[in-house]
Amino acid sequence: MNKQNKKVELILYNNVLNLTRNKLIYTKFGLLDSFHNRIILIFFHISFILIKFTKIKNKSNIQGFDQ
Repeated sequence: MNKQNKKVELILYNNVLNLTRNKLIYTKFGLLDSFHNRIILIFFHISFILIKFTKIKNKSNIQGFDQ
């Protein structure tokens, strides 16, 4: 793994953590700002990221297969 990948991973990780600290999520959905809910939100956001990466990877595999 190179430095560029580590930098991107760190930025992505920090963005996910910042999203879990967003007060709007807790007020809009009536959630308590607790450790348990933050962990759930971390997993929630990471699952969307993984789904997006999987779709991107599958598209590149399909495009490479057609050539």
